[in-house]
This record gives sequence, structure tokens and C-alpha cells, in this order.
Amino acid sequence: MARWFRMPSFLRQFMRRRTQEIPYDSALRSKHKLTLIYAFCAWNVFGLLLYRAFSYHPEGQEISKELSQGRQFIQLLQLKNPQLYQVSGVTSVRQADVNEESQKES
Repeated sequence: MARWFRMPSFLRQFMRRRTQEIPYDSALRSKHKLTLIYAFCAWNVFGLLLYRAFSYHPEGQEISKELSQGRQFIQLLQLKNPQLYQVSGVTSVRQADVNEESQKES
């Protein structure tokens, strides 16, 4: 039994008196089956979360496909004063204020 959880002694005695001992082989088989079920469920939930994260679009908000990925993300989050940084390797190539650029284009 794990050291971080200690079952109260009265509960342990109660369970030992009223249940039969489980054979070791049967316990190992059950543990193995539960492990496989847990892994299968966890993998499916992880896949569902990834699917939902990459296919999420708020209701009534269209994101134009001609914008760059950074600008699409800014539009999706509805940020107030976003700064856009262009990075090449480990150096910053360009820094731009997105609000000023969008006003120049209009």
C-alpha cells in the first residue's frame, strides 16, 4: 500500500474480517486489465482535448485565412495593444505594433 495514504486501522480490520483474500495471480491480472483500461481512456481523452483545442472557433467570429498565424491568434483572443515580434533563429528581426499597422492599411 502507498505510504502517502494510510488506511485507518478500524477500517482495515473491518475489511479483512468481511472479505476473502484475493489470490495473487488474480490480483495481478485485474491490475493489468485496469491499467490497460486506464491507458486507453487517458489516450482518448488526450486526443479529444487536442482535437478540441485545434478545431475551436468562437460562435459568430470569423477569422480570415489571408492573415498570418500570429494575426489570426491576436484576432481570436481580441487583445487590446498587441505587439508582434518576428524572430529568426535566436535574434529578433522585427517588432511591430499590430494596431498601428492595421490603421496604416485602412
